Amino acid sequence: MSERMAARLSAQEEQIEALSREIRRLQDGLTGGFLTCDPSLDALRAENETLRYRALHLRRSLREEQQLQERDQKTKKLINTQAKLHNVECFWFALCVSA
Repeated sequence: MSERMAARLSAQEEQIEALSREIRRLQDGLTGGFLTCDPSLDALRAENETLRYRALHLRRSLREEQQLQERDQKTKKLINTQAKLHNVECFWFALCVSA
């Protein structure tokens, strides 16, 4: 019985080794054989993350600025419309008074 268990354990250990080799082979294929992380790669990733963060905030700021400009343009149009309406009312009043 113990021989069967020892044989089974040995087979499982061999299977684990084979799977570990397969995992390493697949990882090497994905990383080009460079499993150790290069410090300059870490620095570039950190810089990339910082740039993405800055780009996100710049896009938000730009969108907010555009919304403010659109609101200002709508306000100016409203003021111009009100001024024109006032001019028409004054003209109408002048016509009514002079008639």
